[in-house]
Amino acid sequence: MRSPFESLARAEARRVLEVGSTAGFAIRVARELDAEVVAVGAFEELPLPDHAFECVVAAPELTDAAVQEVRRVLHEAGQLVALAPQSQWFLLRHFTVVERRGDIFLCEP
Repeated sequence: MRSPFESLARAEARRVLEVGSTAGFAIRVARELDAEVVAVGAFEELPLPDHAFECVVAAPELTDAAVQEVRRVLHEAGQLVALAPQSQWFLLRHFTVVERRGDIFLCEP
């Protein structure tokens, strides 16, 4: 079975940010990429530097404010892994979907 993270592996992510409760999914991504994981509980005003992460793994609670913070902390060539987003239309309005595996969306800014 093909890994849902092949595109991420090609991106050579070294730092993965988990935002919200992803039930350990970010840890799985980080293991597959041999990357460091940083976890925070909420999207708003992330206490993190700009463009510090090659990958952000996000739980479903994406809002306009959350998108701004994700874009701020995401490296310019980084990718978002959105887990079961509450609205696919909302996600598509803000990101380009590169791959989809069921309820897992791999996106680029």
